[in-house]
Amino acid sequence: MKEEGGSSVDIEILGRKLRVGSKDNVNSEHIIRVAKYVDQEMRNTERSLGTATSIDIAIITAMTIADKNIRNLEQQTGELSVLLDKSERLINFIDERMS
Repeated sequence: MKEEGGSSVDIEILGRKLRVGSKDNVNSEHIIRVAKYVDQEMRNTERSLGTATSIDIAIITAMTIADKNIRNLEQQTGELSVLLDKSERLINFIDERMS
């Protein structure tokens, strides 16, 4: 399953072996790091749910990862807004002193 112009790597998530390809030439180490993260998150979900199907574990894990990503984006957006506001005030301060 090698993508044209890309790479592929064998991974294992929750005991299931897969070959993952990338068209964008993402390096193998990155794919492996992502797979390890997903595997760890799925194992955490499996432990917290107890008895559950693999699809239930995958769905809850996807929700958990999506929640983390959305919260991070919201935090970054807020921090960027504060930074832009402070930059604008600094520019105004400098403009006033230069006039």
